Amino acid sequence: MNFRWMEIYLSVIDTGSFAAAARKQYMTQPAVSIAVSSLEKEVKQTLLYRKAGQRTCIQPTPEGKVFAEYARRTLDEYWKVRDFLSIRADEKPLIIGTSPTPASSIVPILVSSFRNGRPKCSIQVRAFRGKDLIRELEKGTVDCAITGISSFVQDEKYVVEPFFNDPMVLISSKTFHDGSPITVNQLKKLPLIIRGTDCNTTELIIQQLKKLNLTLDDMNVTLQVIGNSDVIQQVREGYGVGFVVRSSLENSGDSDKINIIPVKRLEINREIRLVYPKASEDFQTLQSFVQYARGGNWRTQKFSFNTIL
Repeated sequence: MNFRWMEIYLSVIDTGSFAAAARKQYMTQPAVSIAVSSLEKEVKQTLLYRKAGQRTCIQPTPEGKVFAEYARRTLDEYWKVRDFLSIRADEKPLIIGTSPTPASSIVPILVSSFRNGRPKCSIQVRAFRGKDLIRELEKGTVDCAITGISSFVQDEKYVVEPFFNDPMVLISSKTFHDGSPITVNQLKKLPLIIRGTDCNTTELIIQQLKKLNLTLDDMNVTLQVIGNSDVIQQVREGYGVGFVVRSSLENSGDSDKINIIPVKRLEINREIRLVYPKASEDFQTLQSFVQYARGGNWRTQKFSFNTIL
């Protein structure tokens, strides 16, 4: 059975469309359709519900759900075996540089899952603040970077690959707000807890407010803290509302004490990116890690929101 067809099929399920799967797989949409059709012919089953002009997410058939579980397990075992055979025991450690927010939420889950079944892989993770992470990558002291910074390395020597959707959400304690949707005007009246203005996540908030012809000065900022965990703590204590990345909220263990408040017309999307040198084809551990990060296995049952871009 063609493993590549399996990967493409799972991309269609994970992204909800042939077009999105094509972007994720760096393919054309017709090529994705051909791959899925070829897979269906091989297994002699219809794996996806399709209809002309479909606007909702594509869903697997009952047979497609069963096959998707099989495909995920099969691909996971395939990559483990391939890595076991191809990664040399004497290959240098993979050094991953990361910015603080992914370092506390996404990276531990990803790295721990990747290590499972790959005893030859040696990995080190080092956290740096924004510009420091860029410098470390350019100096070669880290082999790849995982970051939510949007203006990272703009250089043809590097691959910049978004692989994880980690949106920012407005949160409150359950006693402070019931979680019902609010308008931007209502948000302006609420006590807002933010991180420093030099923080990447705060810059994202500022950018989205600008699209609505607003600034932070229009908000009722009552407290400034250092990290996502500090925002969550102050919100949990009932001191106001605050924006945090979704993965940090889920990893905090406070989800049952906190409400997510939808804000009409204010949506703050955030991509987590893998950045690594193009001239790294011979570094098998890095190439295997990149391939694994793109996939869906390590995310399964770890996050309650859609992490697929």
